[in-house]
Amino acid sequence: MTTQSVTQKPGGDGGEPRIGVYVCHCGLNIAQSVNCRQVAATAADADGVDVVSRVLIGTGLVLFLITFVVNFIARKLTEKASA
Repeated sequence: MTTQSVTQKPGGDGGEPRIGVYVCHCGLNIAQSVNCRQVAATAADADGVDVVSRVLIGTGLVLFLITFVVNFIARKLTEKASA
């Protein structure tokens, strides 16, 4: 996984919410349909956004991570139901 930071603004004063935007180039379905660089650049100019990163990640890794998370949640729910 590669992350390309587009912009990072100085931290807030603690009173305002901080927003992070992560634009994923997950496979051709997104990368061919969406101008991810433009989305990231536009988000960087939005009010309240402190950090914008473009995430370059392979589809196989995405599927692996989704499967891992789903299995983890299912296991935790099963353990909770058994308790």
